This record gives sequence, structure tokens and C-alpha cells, in this order.
Amino acid sequence: FLPGPYLRGINVGLTYGRTYANVRRQQLAPHRVTSRLGYSYGRFNASFGMIWVDDKPESSTYGRYVGQLTKFDASLTVRLTKYVSLYVQGRNITNMPDRWYESPTGTQEGKNGYLRQIESYGSNWVFGVKGQF
Repeated sequence: FLPGPYLRGINVGLTYGRTYANVRRQQLAPHRVTSRLGYSYGRFNASFGMIWVDDKPESSTYGRYVGQLTKFDASLTVRLTKYVSLYVQGRNITNMPDRWYESPTGTQEGKNGYLRQIESYGSNWVFGVKGQF
């Protein structure tokens, strides 16, 4: 077991990104927000994160775009000894699908779009043992 006092704390992070382009750029989202809430106490660390991305052009074809999305992540780590930890990480834990849209001819891109394609990759979970030597 580790000597010394148990460290504990809450950490919070929030970022906002704004992107400008003078020409249409594939996969360039104008707005992006990420946040993370974490907690640690002694041998235990946990965090919960969120990412939101605004609609973004799919390709150089006008009218086709990837819809906005919100995905959540989580992680948990338990330190067993000074050198060994167990961890679990989950990506897209709410199983949010990716959606591609197309705006009808004659309308502004992103307005009145109809669903063109949907893909769901599911949640991605990783379990492991981490060693530091």
C-alpha cells in the first residue's frame, strides 16, 4: 500500500472551439464544446466527459453535412500498488449514432435536411492493467 496522506480532489474542465474558414472545408465544424468532470481520492480516480460538435460539411458537395452530435465518455482507475493499476474506459457510453444529412436543392445548407445515412458503432469499452516500471 502507498505511504502518505490520501490526496483527493475534484477537477473540472471546459473548452469551446470556434473555427472560421473563408472556403468550404470538409469535416470542419464551426463550433465544438468539450467538458470533463473528474474526482480523485487516494487510490481511486474517476472522470466523466462530454463532447458536442456542431453540423459540419461532409464533403465538397454542397448540401451534404454531418449532423451535430453529443457523445459521453467515462473512465475509472484504481491503483493497487505504487506500480500497478486497474482501469476501465468507456467511449460513447450512450451509443450515440453518427448521422449524415442532405439539404434539398434550393435551400440553405443545414436547413430542412433529410437523413441520408446513419451509422452506429456502439460503445467502446477497454479494461486493463497498467504497470509502471
